[in-house]
Amino acid sequence: MYSCGEWVDLAYDPVPDAGTGDFYDDLRAAEFDPWLAADGFADKVDSRYAHDRHVPLNLVVYERHSRVPRFVIVLTGNTYGSVLTTYAASLPDLMDLLARWTPTINLLAQIDGLAKEQRDSTGADKQPSAAPPLPASSLLSRMVSPNGPRTP
Repeated sequence: MYSCGEWVDLAYDPVPDAGTGDFYDDLRAAEFDPWLAADGFADKVDSRYAHDRHVPLNLVVYERHSRVPRFVIVLTGNTYGSVLTTYAASLPDLMDLLARWTPTINLLAQIDGLAKEQRDSTGADKQPSAAPPLPASSLLSRMVSPNGPRTP
């Protein structure tokens, strides 16, 4: 868990297995609710989507008021469905982590917008001649230059 600018080990699991068989149900059982998403489905933060395959890295923050840690950061980023988590003790700790991760978060936000546009256009365009979805590498190449990220 990230607390007061340092990483500390926890003696317990903030999201214990509640016997549901589903990590997202376990989050709810531990009183965490969706708070922020940069995952290709930011417009559906409360949905059951675990990962947008158009986006190379998904980041979702869940929050609770009852105890520490207050925030859990959930990262997914591959087709195997693995979920990586880290925790922030308080809002200032979360903001510090997000500030440190700003370059990645900025890129995720831009990719999130492209992924949403792509989903909207493929859902609205039912013609057989519609172009197939772009792979994530194409989305990234539209946004990243040798000098860093640029706006689409």
